[in-house]
Amino acid sequence: MNTTTEPEILNTLVRIYPFCKRLLLHTHWCASEFTGTQRLVLLTSAVQGRLTMTHLAEAIACSKEQATRAVAPMVESGYLRRIYDPENRTRVLIEITPQGRKLLRDQYEASAQVLRQQFSVLTQEEQDQLQSALSTVYRLLGRIQPDLPRSLAKE
Repeated sequence: MNTTTEPEILNTLVRIYPFCKRLLLHTHWCASEFTGTQRLVLLTSAVQGRLTMTHLAEAIACSKEQATRAVAPMVESGYLRRIYDPENRTRVLIEITPQGRKLLRDQYEASAQVLRQQFSVLTQEEQDQLQSALSTVYRLLGRIQPDLPRSLAKE
């Protein structure tokens, strides 16, 4: 990479991170009793499927203990479940339940309304440019980190 672009890329990532975090985790959530970490756990479980607690913690950039504390009440509420790994019965996997998927679908609908309002200040052409730019960023980041999830639409 050209070393003159490294600070620009880093600065841009740092500037957009809080905005993206607010859009994903702090817009109106149907189940507002969730913490930000729990919301991130739910989104990550929906996108990446079954994960060990270690992989979940890595995916959401927190400690295994913090991820475990976030998961426990979500299991009790029926949004996530723990299952034994069929290939290694000593490992426990976390996965989203149908109830969790329904909650997430409801959340997407509620968030979409908020996002439509926020993005209404942009023209349709600007919204199309934003979508194209985000798709390009995601594609390029996928070349750096090939295990990025491809879709939120897993059922």
